[in-house]
Amino acid sequence: MSEGSRRKQQHFKIACCVVLLCLAAPASGQQVVPQESAAKLANSDGDVATTGKCSSEIDAFCKDVTPGEGRLSKCLTDQFQEEMQDKYTGPRVSEACHNEVDGFKEDRASNINKDLPLARSCQHDVEKLCKDIRGDTNVLSCLRSKKEELSSECSDEVFERQLDAADDYRTDPALFKACEVDAKANCRAVDEHGGRVQQCLEEHEALLSWDCQEQLFRQQMENADDLRLSVRLFRKCLPDKKKFCKDVPPGNARAKECLEDHREDPGFQPECKEEIEKMMAARAADFRLDTQLRQLCAEDIRDICAYEADSLDMSAGMDARVSQCLQDYKEDIKSPACAKRVHKLIELASSDIRFDIPLADACHEDRVQFCGNTPPGSARVIRCLQDRREQLSTDCKATLFDQEVRMAESIDFQYKTKKACSPEIKRFCPGMPGGHARVIRCLQDHLSEAQFSTGCRSEVQRQQQNSATDYRLNFRLANACHTTIASKCSDACGAINLEQPCGGKVLRCLTDKLEEITDEECKKEVFYFEKMEVQDFRNDIMLAEACRKDVDSVCATIQPGEGRVHQCLRDNLEKLSDGCRKEELALRSAQSSNVELMPNLAQACAPERAKHCADVRSGKARVFMCLLNKSDRVEFTPACKKELTAQEERRVKDWRLDYDLRLACKEDVPKVCASAKADQDKENAAVFKCLVEKADSTGAACSQETGRAVRNALQFYAPRMPVTDICDSDVMDKCLQNKGLDTYGIGQIRQCLLHAGASDIAAADEARLVAESQGNTTRHHRRLQQASVPTELGEKEQALEKLSPGCKSLVLLAEPGDAYGAYQSLLSAGTVVGNMRKIESNFGLRAGTLTPVAATSGVSSLTITGWTATLGLLALIAVIIVGGIYGYRRSRSVSQNGTMPFQPVSEQEQSLGSRRREQEPQGGNAAAMPQAPQQIVAPTGSLCNVNKLDSTHAIQRDQPTGLHAHGVRVEVDDVAQEPIKERMISGKARALEICSSATACSHAAADVRR
Repeated sequence: MSEGSRRKQQHFKIACCVVLLCLAAPASGQQVVPQESAAKLANSDGDVATTGKCSSEIDAFCKDVTPGEGRLSKCLTDQFQEEMQDKYTGPRVSEACHNEVDGFKEDRASNINKDLPLARSCQHDVEKLCKDIRGDTNVLSCLRSKKEELSSECSDEVFERQLDAADDYRTDPALFKACEVDAKANCRAVDEHGGRVQQCLEEHEALLSWDCQEQLFRQQMENADDLRLSVRLFRKCLPDKKKFCKDVPPGNARAKECLEDHREDPGFQPECKEEIEKMMAARAADFRLDTQLRQLCAEDIRDICAYEADSLDMSAGMDARVSQCLQDYKEDIKSPACAKRVHKLIELASSDIRFDIPLADACHEDRVQFCGNTPPGSARVIRCLQDRREQLSTDCKATLFDQEVRMAESIDFQYKTKKACSPEIKRFCPGMPGGHARVIRCLQDHLSEAQFSTGCRSEVQRQQQNSATDYRLNFRLANACHTTIASKCSDACGAINLEQPCGGKVLRCLTDKLEEITDEECKKEVFYFEKMEVQDFRNDIMLAEACRKDVDSVCATIQPGEGRVHQCLRDNLEKLSDGCRKEELALRSAQSSNVELMPNLAQACAPERAKHCADVRSGKARVFMCLLNKSDRVEFTPACKKELTAQEERRVKDWRLDYDLRLACKEDVPKVCASAKADQDKENAAVFKCLVEKADSTGAACSQETGRAVRNALQFYAPRMPVTDICDSDVMDKCLQNKGLDTYGIGQIRQCLLHAGASDIAAADEARLVAESQGNTTRHHRRLQQASVPTELGEKEQALEKLSPGCKSLVLLAEPGDAYGAYQSLLSAGTVVGNMRKIESNFGLRAGTLTPVAATSGVSSLTITGWTATLGLLALIAVIIVGGIYGYRRSRSVSQNGTMPFQPVSEQEQSLGSRRREQEPQGGNAAAMPQAPQQIVAPTGSLCNVNKLDSTHAIQRDQPTGLHAHGVRVEVDDVAQEPIKERMISGKARALEICSSATACSHAAADVRR
């Protein structure tokens, strides 16, 4: 028997069985599912006819398939799909057979009872989930809408029917009924297979009836979770699915997500990428097409975005309102899985304007006009719009700014930066989470690293510049300073425009009020922004705008970064426009408060700071002053010395760069130096000169800081510098002579002027070398400081009179404490002493009766303020009386005990220790170490009896201190802490042993050069 005969015999037997089944069935047809009416099976077996137009195809392609219950239909459908592959070259199904199969499927889809496999598999599911379905509602539609709850058997059958409907819209009864007329009107020539009619309808969506739009969107939602139900996408992406996602199981949009993640990979097909991105754009427009978002965020949508969700109808949404709501309130999302999904939506939106529906809609015309030739993807269109911000329409500009604020939160939302800096992120920021701008800050912190690629550095700098246009684009600062801005800068930008950049005005307000900010986190972020400003002029939007033309004209060849352009502008201040000069000087003034805002100095002096000022807290110029005070005591590197010298020269020329001077004299300058203040931007030291000249007219704090500033200026002396140039001739004659200035270290010229001769400097240097060799540099410097202020009137006059009057006044003003006042007091005391000596001579008194031999060695033993003649006269009378009494006691003491008169202790000497401690730089070795006061005990009745010492006079380690009682001073050595008989300090000292018997006290009177 031939093969054909055997097949016909087999078909005959099957037909007989079907007849018997039909005879056993009710006349009205099958009704497995009672929710729909009973129905007769197609061809009596629920399958394509074996003797119809597909008989030859059945013999060719389905010879091993048993007819009935749609098995032949499925076999032929698989063959259709095979033929749709581009590389297929085999035999094909005839069009007549194709149409017959289509007719069978269309009829079967009209009633679940015509589809026995589906009806039997889903009978219990229908009873459970769709038992209330009545009327025109199709049971299959109900099952599709609840497929997550179906049994696996029923779910498999429903999925097969979805595949049919995705391929041919006619097998979806509701869609076919709603769109038949629209399809004929708009897609008449379109092949019904391969989802082509649905594609055509989507392209003509604006022309469709409302019912058709609704049903078309309903099918899109049902098919969104499986790549296989997106016929066109599946057909074009099957090779990429096999290549990149072969192990990804179908369902729950997993394959689609995988293809999304690999669409930028090498080897990914352009046609697949195009389809994937079309699908992503549609999903971005309506959250219901995003299966994962819809499932993961169901509760959060209900809690946070219920209004937006309820406002949607059954047609496709176009404004992404629910997705935008979730993005806007991302911090309020409770579900971690939902938050993660929303994070990815923002990440996608930052990479392609097509996935950012609000931005795409607002900037449609702008994009056509300015970025028409810019291909989508890789954030190219968004970057194009940013570069043309000022040309954009108001709506586009506002929406772009709103999206940029959102994108500032994470490196994941900075597509180009993340891509360009991928190696740097792995190197410098491994494992760091991207949220709260942590990775962005990490990249900024390492921007100067040599391992940074040019591309990454360029992107990070661009991000910094963009964030400088408005505080809201600086995520960390905006979060930290929210309250501070409301209280201190609420009017900085007028009524702050929530939709436009504020041009850096709020940031400028925060930097100007940095010292007033009490929130430590906010202060930290504002200071970090200031560091960005001084590193790159482009990060100061107001300065950059004011100096744009100046940079182009005088600094065009300077590479921005590390403060180079700022330095160039400052080197050419006289060439700058008024606006640029004003901005640059304002920034320089702000820098003076913190060494970390001086990039060159901070880098050059980093080792010195770590070694000598590590414990000094930054801010208020504390670190700079520490370095300045240490610079003449320890060896600094040439680079650090150079930067300190340069900064000190700038401080001399502009008083505002001296933080302490600016703070102390801010009220005095407008009153005393108003005319000079008008010229302060010219860097001619006009204000500083005025403060020096009128030191007696300013407040105590201002006068003290002026003296300190002069002292610093002399410490870093340079010829022809304002203020100190008055000493140029003295320095040349008495210090330099035939030597060059470079032969003197920091502070040595000042010491030379104090001694009015280079020989003293040589001696001081020799003492310094000896002290350093003995490891006792601290005591050397203290004694050198003591030696710098002569105590005897004749000696001071002799030293100072060698200087020119102007230089002498400057040197005195520069002395620590009230040396200038002390000098004036010395002159007054000298006058009184001279008069008293005349009295002694006229009355025939023995020399020393009214003027003790040591009277001239103390500043306050015989002194007069000289304020007024009346006070002067009273003081003179008092001195004469005291002198007489003192002389009388002295004569008795000499006659009875042979002792020398004791030296009175001056108030200046008593307070010198505390003043010297104030001048000692923080962190030095001269820190006070209080110890118990000593008591000198003498036999009762002794004329040298010394009562218990005043407890306020404590012995200080490393601090020579006089022990006082009843006007008697006993000098105590700062190391041994024992009374000394003789002590030499810079070759100027006297010590006398008063008495040494067992019944008397031993006292040592010494003159210590202060």
